[in-house]
Amino acid sequence: MTSRSHIPLYLFLFRLFVIWVPSAPTARDCRFDMHKTLNNWTRVRNVNFYHVILTKADAASDFPGGDATCMLSPFLGGNHLNSEFLPCHVLSRIIRLFKILHIGVSRALDHLALDSHQLSHLIMSCSICLLPFYPSPASTDPHPPPQGILTPSQIKYLSTAVGIGSKIVGCVTPFVYLDNNLFGSAPPVAGTIVFWESDGTTFFMAHQTCSNLLCKVFGVPSSIASLNKQQLRTMCEIETVLGRCTPAARGGVGRVPYVDYECVTGLDMRSYWGQPRMPGHVAFDWKKFKDWGPTWVLARPDVFPKFFSKVTPERLASVGESSETSDILTTQPLDILQLLVEYLDIPGYLALTSTCRTLRKLALTSFQPRARKYVLNIPWAMPLLDSSPPEYVAKNDVMAHPQNSPHDADWLLYLSHVHRTNSMKQRRRVWLIVEEIKRAYETRRETMYSRPEWPAMSRELDGLIDSALQMSRDLTSADERSKRQRQRAREEQIARETALD
Repeated sequence: MTSRSHIPLYLFLFRLFVIWVPSAPTARDCRFDMHKTLNNWTRVRNVNFYHVILTKADAASDFPGGDATCMLSPFLGGNHLNSEFLPCHVLSRIIRLFKILHIGVSRALDHLALDSHQLSHLIMSCSICLLPFYPSPASTDPHPPPQGILTPSQIKYLSTAVGIGSKIVGCVTPFVYLDNNLFGSAPPVAGTIVFWESDGTTFFMAHQTCSNLLCKVFGVPSSIASLNKQQLRTMCEIETVLGRCTPAARGGVGRVPYVDYECVTGLDMRSYWGQPRMPGHVAFDWKKFKDWGPTWVLARPDVFPKFFSKVTPERLASVGESSETSDILTTQPLDILQLLVEYLDIPGYLALTSTCRTLRKLALTSFQPRARKYVLNIPWAMPLLDSSPPEYVAKNDVMAHPQNSPHDADWLLYLSHVHRTNSMKQRRRVWLIVEEIKRAYETRRETMYSRPEWPAMSRELDGLIDSALQMSRDLTSADERSKRQRQRAREEQIARETALD
């Protein structure tokens, strides 16, 4: 065991290795072809600072290569690093530079007191639903939850992320979770690494559906490519007005300030998150959550109840034949009854229609348009039509559509499932949280606007948003050029094959 006096040095070198090489160009000139340097390590002399981040290493003290991988990134300032992955034989060269210091990743972890149980739970959280992210297949050092807790569908959902804020490249950008406090940007903005927790705060990261519902509540398109300047500004101002998300060390786990998650949802997730040993290394107790927690919150909030365009004969038969009645209510004409139910809320409507067979039969037949109105008045009950990726699938006839689905379909059954299925319960929980975020934002917005430093902050925000829009236009143009090139290549290939025939 190495002496305790060396722990700070080991911790620093494990977290961030820095190589100083003089005679460097500016940061703008630091990008170079990584593949041309693999056989000639001296090319690194063409850059100033390089961060070598060890993300996975063999436990052997001599680091023979094996399953070792790292990322080599030019220091461009802030928290964003344009990364390249190095193969094992190049990593071994890097490791030899540090062998004289007798540093090993296994020893560093030893001093950090991160045992294997804790390492298997290191994870980041969504700033909206407060659930963990699942490491992407691109992660070189994943720490997934124990097997059997998540289904493949849940794993796919928890792997998605959207970063929101002025410090994010593109302001609203898709990401994948790389584990170890790292997120990597996904296409179309690829090649950027973000440290989730840094400078005592965390970035606003959300699962895809959580982000879509946030956009819906704030009245902006959830398709990132469709956002205009004012809409981008609205999304960026959430972080500017409310402040950066809280660090894991405060028990906040990426929470948005001034948002009372527990009050609006009646659910407290904080007891399942452990205190971190280092920035970004917060632990989620999956076993405790599975044994004692409200596991329904793991249900995907983008899975909707099956929609029936007609009431099935079995449902009608279950009510039975109604007998002749003489009471003052059921003997009223149908149009009078329809007028009466218009004044009832959902609990009152369900209570009334469950009193006798006559009203239950009407609820399954003539009253279905009323049940449809109840569903449409629930803002989270229907698939979003403009989301990206789309929640509503046009070819799927078992999904409800607010305009196209028949008015006399089995809306009563759909209404029942909206309040009973785990997916819809979780979707309602997310919706309540994003509404609370909007309430907190609107409450504090005017106070922020009245501060003397706001004009300067506003100008800086405009500049960042203009850069994000320009980048989006450039990426769109590049994508269109690529599509045209592929189309021409296909046409030329067809022409050549036709000529040969």
